[in-house]
Amino acid sequence: MQQSGCDLVLVNYRMLKMIGSDPILPIKRFSPGTPIVLISGYALLRPQELSHVDAHVGKGATLDILLDKIRELVVAHESSPAAASGSLEKRNETKLSA
Repeated sequence: MQQSGCDLVLVNYRMLKMIGSDPILPIKRFSPGTPIVLISGYALLRPQELSHVDAHVGKGATLDILLDKIRELVVAHESSPAAASGSLEKRNETKLSA
């Protein structure tokens, strides 16, 4: 993320050695404009676990629902003023100058 940036982060809630909400705050501190989607098989999560994510896709959601959320967030991120200094435009500038 530091070297090439990213346009969106998907975080699974239950990982082998951590809970999905653990890496979210550091990601938001480093790149506040980067959208984060928390994916969880749990029906109920505490509000503080969802406070720094841009979307939550929970139990029973289909792949289409996840893809729709991703599309919405990427489009909103690309059109936001913060995206002017975001990773997608920097990569495009790099490609154009190469």
